[in-house]
Amino acid sequence: MNSTDERTATPAISVDESQVRRIAAFFKDHADFSPFPFASDDKNALFPPVEHPLAVDFFFAMSKHQFGFWFDAEHRYLRPMWAAVGGKAFKGSDYIWRMGMRMLAESPEFFSPSFQKNVTAGQLDAMWRCDAGGCPLPDMQAHLALLNGYGEDMERLGTAPAGMVRRAKAEPSPARYLSDALATIRGYGGDPMRKKINMLIMILQNRPERFLPKEDIPPIVDYHVMRLSLRTGVVRVDSADLREKLVRREFASAEEERSVRRAVYEGVERIKAEAGVGTPEIDWLFFSGRKWCPEMETPDCAGCVLSRYCAKKTELFQPVYRTTAY
Repeated sequence: MNSTDERTATPAISVDESQVRRIAAFFKDHADFSPFPFASDDKNALFPPVEHPLAVDFFFAMSKHQFGFWFDAEHRYLRPMWAAVGGKAFKGSDYIWRMGMRMLAESPEFFSPSFQKNVTAGQLDAMWRCDAGGCPLPDMQAHLALLNGYGEDMERLGTAPAGMVRRAKAEPSPARYLSDALATIRGYGGDPMRKKINMLIMILQNRPERFLPKEDIPPIVDYHVMRLSLRTGVVRVDSADLREKLVRREFASAEEERSVRRAVYEGVERIKAEAGVGTPEIDWLFFSGRKWCPEMETPDCAGCVLSRYCAKKTELFQPVYRTTAY
């Protein structure tokens, strides 16, 4: 591969332009590929029905808890989180959405900033309980701290989610306004790549109600997107030491995690430019990849929609790193 086929993001990581073009080709070959609408109506629904009066409150409250759904042991990744509710098993991200739906049905007061500001560990453990009893989420203290901080900050601002969205829609760039506003609120602020902020904006743009108008938003870089970017070859690990750490699923340093995350961010931006698609399409494609390219099971390359476009570096794993950002 010559120098025109790659762009260096850091000394340890490169963006592979040939793989950028191959993943972009997927979108050119599948022009009807659509981003997820974040709406469902089955009995195990994860999202509010269309036109639910608390839909905006739901997404503001629950998106901030989309992080850290895995367990570790002896400085290594151990396994992802699964827990049953009503006899059905839910993986970490889906478990959070399912708890939001429980709150809509059983405790709608949960979504008010005043309630979140004062919720206790015992209340949260009971409200987010699984069939086995108690809340199964790793690092419950972090979730509680974000709940309390979000409630305090929203009350300080003297607004509610619906009010923030209305104000955003009056701005020249609603997405930019809301992004900057959310960056001042605990549960959303503190992440330079604004993963949860960008995800929430994407949801508000893509829901059938179109709470926000469509605008380009930055990449949503979480561990699923990092894993798929590494395995498809969109980003290449140039450091033998870092590569071994990713293969062995050992904890990464903050610098190592940043190097991978920045490279993936750049890789996604380059796919967008090459394919002429937005962040929602790439995010849904790579998030869906957990079905065929999961954390623990052998990847199902034969059944994967990306099989003919992928470098199949299936031994690679996302950086193992504790953060409330993703």
